[in-house]
Amino acid sequence: MVNSDKSIFEYNIPPFVQVGAVLILILVFILISSGAGYLGISDADSGTPWLIAVSLSFFFTIANSVMSLASDNMNKYWVQSILSYFLLAFLGGGLAYLFSGDSMDLHGSYKWLYVMFGMGHIFFLALIRTLRKIVTLAKEQDSRLRGED
Repeated sequence: MVNSDKSIFEYNIPPFVQVGAVLILILVFILISSGAGYLGISDADSGTPWLIAVSLSFFFTIANSVMSLASDNMNKYWVQSILSYFLLAFLGGGLAYLFSGDSMDLHGSYKWLYVMFGMGHIFFLALIRTLRKIVTLAKEQDSRLRGED
């Protein structure tokens, strides 16, 4: 049972579990998009599954970076996070390929976005890690100034 008083950051959700959730989201959004296209509700083209996969990989990058704040071992989290991003890019791209029938080469900008988001993923992790270290140092300094040592 989920405790409503507990912050989401206190749950310490591993990166591979996060990837599983994002892959389910990718599949759901692709199915909705494809269904709407078949029903004539929307103009979903063959690039739409790629758009969904790339967009949700960026969502994973942001959410995963924020969730790293709850990690006790940042080095382990980094390794798992980077491996999970590559797994998401591969499996999300595979889902997009299965539903679109087109390779990523026909949608060249998505290939570039995957590369940029991969570098951005590492940047966001480094940014969050640096901010976490700064806050930790500030708390230590504050407790020393108050004489709480």
